[in-house]
Amino acid sequence: MKPVMQTVFDVVKGNCLQASLASALEVPLEEVPDLAEHDDWYEAMNEWLRETYGVELVCIPTGGWAPPGIHLTGGDGGRGLEHVVVGKNGVMIHNPYPNGGTLNEEKQHWLFVVVNPANLRRNGL
Repeated sequence: MKPVMQTVFDVVKGNCLQASLASALEVPLEEVPDLAEHDDWYEAMNEWLRETYGVELVCIPTGGWAPPGIHLTGGDGGRGLEHVVVGKNGVMIHNPYPNGGTLNEEKQHWLFVVVNPANLRRNGL
């Protein structure tokens, strides 16, 4: 994990997901598309991840379990907004919001699942 900070802080649209993905993938922010404005952002994100890295993100509700390895966690980030952070083994290790802090409530974990192993080797994962 290589920390990348978010750069958009609009109440309607921030880029915490883009920054969290860049952090987990250890790439610059500019290499991750900002998909927040897509109506189908979840599918667009997974299509990009499949083609580029051979993985998808699977969203699973929290509930007293700790996902293994690097993952994303979404939930209430305060300020009345949903937020995404990077976790490892169920513990937050990076918040892309410059003021830091933790999630007020964790709602879902997003797990990286391999769907195309050939792309893992091609992109260094």
